[in-house]
Amino acid sequence: RYRFLQKGLVNLDLIWVDDRDAHPNSYDVNGNQITTLDSYTLVNVSANYNLTDMIQIYGRIDNLFDEEYEESWSYAIPGLSGYLGLKFSI
Repeated sequence: RYRFLQKGLVNLDLIWVDDRDAHPNSYDVNGNQITTLDSYTLVNVSANYNLTDMIQIYGRIDNLFDEEYEESWSYAIPGLSGYLGLKFSI
């Protein structure tokens, strides 16, 4: 977490998940049982910056390096995703 000029904030998340057991009823397209799911590492970045006392711009990038992974067998997770917005306060 890095705060710059007391007007903004940058966050960097590093998430590592080790190999883990798959559900006992997990099979691939050829009928072979899947016993483990591979480990994976995700990098996510987010930032916000106060343009004024009432307006903030923010953004986020999830899965920065477009890692291919599954949290559960055959349920793929989206790759690189980005979000951008403005927040108005009264």
